[in-house]
Amino acid sequence: MIEFILNNIPLVIIIIGGILSLLGRKENNKDTSTKPINPLPPGKKDIRQAEKTTEKKEKPFDVLKREMEEKLRQEVQKHLPTVTQQAKKIRPVIEEKKTEVVQTAQTTKQLQQEYTNLKTELSRKQAMASQPLPNRSAHKVVEGIIWSEILGPPRAKKPFRPNNKI
Repeated sequence: MIEFILNNIPLVIIIIGGILSLLGRKENNKDTSTKPINPLPPGKKDIRQAEKTTEKKEKPFDVLKREMEEKLRQEVQKHLPTVTQQAKKIRPVIEEKKTEVVQTAQTTKQLQQEYTNLKTELSRKQAMASQPLPNRSAHKVVEGIIWSEILGPPRAKKPFRPNNKI
């Protein structure tokens, strides 16, 4: 129990502050609801007013509240250096992990893009492989060479020149 409280000091501070603020509100509501019914003549002093002024000076809950807040502040100040030291030690590790996560996300994105590219290339190659090859016979090949000579540039534009120059 004590370890839980010491490990969760901010939570304890919040809970105690909430309880104290609720108690303070209840005290304020009681003070406003009690008004004197018959005011005294101006010449006489009211004993109730004297009691109220002494009550306003220091209420027991206010004193308790201040004491608790002071204890909590001291406790927080006592543990603050260790918490800040731990935070300083942890920060570089957190930053390193963040960079690792970012790098991993980038590499994952690159790998996904590469995967989709390879997948589309594979499907394109499979489609090409499934097409039937044209029927190539020797006669068709000879015919293709003849047509390239007929449709190509004239021989005068590309004369035959031997490499033997004497």
